[in-house]
Amino acid sequence: MNLAVLILHFGDVKKTLDCLSSIEKTDKTGIKMQIYLIDNGTGADFGIKKNIIIIRNEKNLGFAGGMNRGLDKALKNKKNDYFLVLNNDTLLPVNFFQKLKLTEFDITGAVIKFKSASGKWVYDYGGLLNSWTGRSEHIEKTVYDPNPVKYKPDYF
Repeated sequence: MNLAVLILHFGDVKKTLDCLSSIEKTDKTGIKMQIYLIDNGTGADFGIKKNIIIIRNEKNLGFAGGMNRGLDKALKNKKNDYFLVLNNDTLLPVNFFQKLKLTEFDITGAVIKFKSASGKWVYDYGGLLNSWTGRSEHIEKTVYDPNPVKYKPDYF
């Protein structure tokens, strides 16, 4: 599996470095990876990182604009089979890529774990879209379920 990992940076350098560190610690057996770090106009110094392509935007292009610049660069490398888009505050578990290799889907998303306003941990399993109203509803649980597909989300 040839994987392009795209990380959009805007703001907190420590979060971006923590994200990169979490990727470093993962089991990448059977994966050839190229990391694309898109700096969205900050000019931040990330230190010397081997095997990371830094794409510097002159200004903040927003999430879509920044990622589009990164994807444009990553798509030029014809060896890339898959693309992983990450926010810079993402921390990957050690077994992330091995689990990703097992998925049967062409497009997939992650279960997002976050703290709610009340301080409780919540797991977001994507959402459902009401085609009549155009409104969406998140599928959120307070207990982790290792089989998120059973919720049949419309999006992740």
